[in-house]
Amino acid sequence: MNHLSKGLILMALCLVFAFLELALGSVTIPLNQVISILLGGDAEKQSWELVVRSARLPRMITAFLAGSGLAMSGLLMQTYFRNPLAGPSVLGITSGSSLAVALLVMLSGGMTVWSAAVGV
Repeated sequence: MNHLSKGLILMALCLVFAFLELALGSVTIPLNQVISILLGGDAEKQSWELVVRSARLPRMITAFLAGSGLAMSGLLMQTYFRNPLAGPSVLGITSGSSLAVALLVMLSGGMTVWSAAVGV
């Protein structure tokens, strides 16, 4: 199996999981309705359009962008350091993010951050 066929299989799997992410959830929406909503048509229920366009589609796009950004940053870091095992700790990113979280908790009050994290 060459690299092109592996890439095509991965792209097809990404599309399948993207459509499943748009269709499945606490409100299950039929796949044909999801496709109709994405193509600009009307759905059987107005609430389905709201769920897909306002909640699930932005979440899916954000997940793809965040995943591709993390993959690209990892590739760039490994290329720059010429080390296939290079990670965030090489530049101190892990320590810096821990410091930022500690400062946020100290400056804003612990309960505010805790309540925002757990959704209270």
